[in-house]
Amino acid sequence: MTTEILLPQLPDIALSAIMEKLNFRSLMCLRKVCRDLRNFIDDTVPATSLEDYCITINSDKLVLGMTDSDSKYIKAEYTVNPLSVESAEKISQNSVENFWTDIEVIMRHQAKVVLTSLVIFLELPETSISKLELTILERNHSLFLAKFQNLLKSQHQLLRVKHIHFLARYQEEIMSVLPYIHPKYLEKITINPKRGESTRELVLSEVVKLEQWKAAKELDTISFFMMEPLENYLHFLRTKIHIENLTPEIIQQVKGKFLENPAMQNFELHHEPCYKSREFKEIFEKIFDGEYGNQNYEHRWFCRIPGNNEDVISIRTTYFSWIIFTRIKLAEIYETNQD
Repeated sequence: MTTEILLPQLPDIALSAIMEKLNFRSLMCLRKVCRDLRNFIDDTVPATSLEDYCITINSDKLVLGMTDSDSKYIKAEYTVNPLSVESAEKISQNSVENFWTDIEVIMRHQAKVVLTSLVIFLELPETSISKLELTILERNHSLFLAKFQNLLKSQHQLLRVKHIHFLARYQEEIMSVLPYIHPKYLEKITINPKRGESTRELVLSEVVKLEQWKAAKELDTISFFMMEPLENYLHFLRTKIHIENLTPEIIQQVKGKFLENPAMQNFELHHEPCYKSREFKEIFEKIFDGEYGNQNYEHRWFCRIPGNNEDVISIRTTYFSWIIFTRIKLAEIYETNQD
């Protein structure tokens, strides 16, 4: 007669081998089967298959969206008083307290895995709200970020993420998360405004001092006006930023950095509309080596790189609202002019 062996009775080696085959959803379901399995999973901390996750906080609910290595999307909503972390109301199965339990488990199992992206989405309603409602919502955002920051602080190591994406409006919101991202793995930082907000100023005086900021290779803050000196943005290899006024000094700074750093690939600089196209053309004639292949509403210039006979710096602009520096092959200039 064959004796049945229950799953929790298997040797640890066998259980660990099973855990390695499970995706995140299966692992979390198995964790809820019984106390023995939950303790085993919590003690051994098998890595999850998650590749990215997005946390959305709005006035109605808190949403945790995740994608695993099989491109399967997993979504959990926490809808009972989701933002009041000090609520004394009765907690249901999908309450905010369950979110904090879930995210803590996720992060514990994510410790040795490098996430493709982490999105923190501080959402505003699609319709207009009163100043009082906005104040309350922003307070709730702050409460969430304070608790999330404490959770990040409690981890034994920094979170490994390639791309961190904020939808926020204040430096303090970014500082709640960015210092706890491992700079070694961080490649890109994106900062967008909350839904429905137009281009506005964003002070990053403390953010630009972070090791994470200095280590990242790509930046996109194109929806905000840059407030810090340009040198805080020139170490990125691919950059999209927005300034109020474009000056010859700024153009010279970017050109100089491209000449100095051969790894620099793209610098996209948006600015407020300028109606002095003739003046800009005269400035470009002094700074760059010549024009090539102009198109409708787009002018193209190039700048030679001393000691480099293969590559040049390409400068595309409308003279009106943007200028883009890229590194291209010299042969492309000749081909464009022949066309």
